[in-house]
Amino acid sequence: MLGTSLIRPLKLYALDTCVWVVQHEGQPPVESMVIDWSVSKGPFPMKVSCAEASCWMWISGCTSGSSDRCIAMSSGESRTIEMCYSNAAREGLHMWWSSPNGTDPTTAGVKIYSQALNMEMNQLVEPGRSSMTYVKTHDTTQEESDYNHLRHEWFVMYLSSQALEPAHQGF
Repeated sequence: MLGTSLIRPLKLYALDTCVWVVQHEGQPPVESMVIDWSVSKGPFPMKVSCAEASCWMWISGCTSGSSDRCIAMSSGESRTIEMCYSNAAREGLHMWWSSPNGTDPTTAGVKIYSQALNMEMNQLVEPGRSSMTYVKTHDTTQEESDYNHLRHEWFVMYLSSQALEPAHQGF
C-alpha cells in the first residue's frame, strides 16, 4: 500500500513535467529591456582619442568629473571622459582640434569609441555640429567576465557644418 501511494504522486509529477516541457518547448526565451532616459541618469563613460592632431574638449550643461574644464589631449592620446545629457543646443561636448599642415582631414581629429559586439569600434567626429546617442547594453545572459556582458556604445549623427559657439545662450 505504501509503494502504491508513492508511485501515484510520482506519476502525476512526471506527467505534469512532460506537459510543461511540451507547452514551453517551442517558445523563445524571455527577453526584457529597461529604458532609462538619460535626462535623469549619468554621467556616461565615453572613450575618446586624439588622432593626428592636438585636441581640446569642453563639456557644459551637466555635472560630471569631466565638465566645466578644458581637456587637452595630444596626438595618439586616449582617455575616458564622463559625458552627460544636455537639453540646450549650445551645451554638451565641444571639440576643437588642430592638425599639422599636410595631414589628411579625413583621418585627423577626435575619435569616439564604442564597444560593439566582440570588438571596439571608433568613429571620427566631423567638423561642425553632431548629435550623439548613448546605448548601454547589459546582457545578463553573458558571464560577467565576457566582453558582451556590459557594453557602452555611442552613435554620432552629423547635423551641420555650422558649429554653435558655446559662449552663446539659448536653444
